[in-house]
Amino acid sequence: MVAVQSEAALAGATEFGALGRATVALAQGRDLADRAGRLELALHDRAEAFTAPRAQRRGEDALGRREVRR
Repeated sequence: MVAVQSEAALAGATEFGALGRATVALAQGRDLADRAGRLELALHDRAEAFTAPRAQRRGEDALGRREVRR
């Protein structure tokens, strides 16, 4: 009977350990996703700041389309 209780306790501890590891992995994944999102925004802002003056000189809008003047 003691061996069965020990196995159950070990299984419970193992399950909790896996849950703890999964929780940590999820938190790390969210942190990485947050960092990737911030990096994407920063790169977009840099690219926009770099291309906007050139587009304005060419008479283009944000999508690179030229304005038709009639």
